[in-house]
Amino acid sequence: EKKSRSDTGFPLRRGRSMANTRRVYRVAQQIRSQLAHLLLYMQDERFSLVTITAVVVSPDLKVAKVYWVVSDSEKRRDAVEEAFQGAAKHLRRELAHSLELRVVPELRFYYDTTLDTVEEVDRLLAKVEDERPEVSAESAPQDDVVRGDHES
Repeated sequence: EKKSRSDTGFPLRRGRSMANTRRVYRVAQQIRSQLAHLLLYMQDERFSLVTITAVVVSPDLKVAKVYWVVSDSEKRRDAVEEAFQGAAKHLRRELAHSLELRVVPELRFYYDTTLDTVEEVDRLLAKVEDERPEVSAESAPQDDVVRGDHES
């Protein structure tokens, strides 16, 4: 049987209980909060000005996709990606100390492109607005029919 995928990229399974869904969400929020806290105290300067934007945990709690951004993203993005890859095991161990889980999910780090997409859409909308001819009141189309004055 084919399984479809949710917008998180994880396979969907039938029969998931609401309690399990709430638990997955709660674990994701705890991981996000703890990772943000851990990054504040990391000795690695590459983590300065990094923000964890979202954490998506698989339904089986085995994988956590961690999405992040950095303020001057293009200049530092590669360095931060490298730092996350090097620190993934350490961060997972630290999470094991603070989270009450039997097994802490494997951490996979992804640069969050949402802000870049929003900026690109804003830029395109501004460009369209700049290229659009101005419409004055005199050149605007007028209705020929005025309500109540037309022939029957």
